[in-house]
Amino acid sequence: MAQSQLWSVLSIAPTTILVAAGAVSIVVLVGTRRRLGPDADWVEVIRATALPMLDPAIERLLGGVGSAYEIAPAEYVGLLQASPEEVERMLWQAGCRRNVLSATKTTPDGRRQLGAWVYRNPADVGRQMQVDVLLFAGPNDTTLVAAHHEYSSSLRWLTEDPSVLVKHYAGETYDPHAGAAILQRAILPDARWVE
Repeated sequence: MAQSQLWSVLSIAPTTILVAAGAVSIVVLVGTRRRLGPDADWVEVIRATALPMLDPAIERLLGGVGSAYEIAPAEYVGLLQASPEEVERMLWQAGCRRNVLSATKTTPDGRRQLGAWVYRNPADVGRQMQVDVLLFAGPNDTTLVAAHHEYSSSLRWLTEDPSVLVKHYAGETYDPHAGAAILQRAILPDARWVE
């Protein structure tokens, strides 16, 4: 397919793609060199803006691997009686970090993800695995938390074992029930769940 045909099929201007790709690249570069915590909300702004713009190109070029999608209610762990900022501080204290490589997600009722966090303690999740923790606004200053257990998206697998990244992006072992269990048992065992 010619380059001009690709842009017309995607209905996106090349400049938009380049700007969005550049912004995501900066997030990934900074995020992989530094452990970004609760004060790095700028990451979520860039992810929420740039990834939906890149999604058509990524899906077309990589064959169905998307960077923006709707999660299923099966991923919901529950509502925490805490604001998203408070939940981010709890996740940080539990050893999570911002997941700069996470796709941006929405709920079936249209809520956009407020935060993407990842937990990779091998004692709890397995050596090549992670728990992806997703935060959404809930009613009355609560936070809807969703999670899934999956293969790791850490860039270290590029040199250690690239098949781990292939399995991650292919969605192998994408398990919401295991993610919820690990979240409640190992990551936030003392959290106050509303439902």
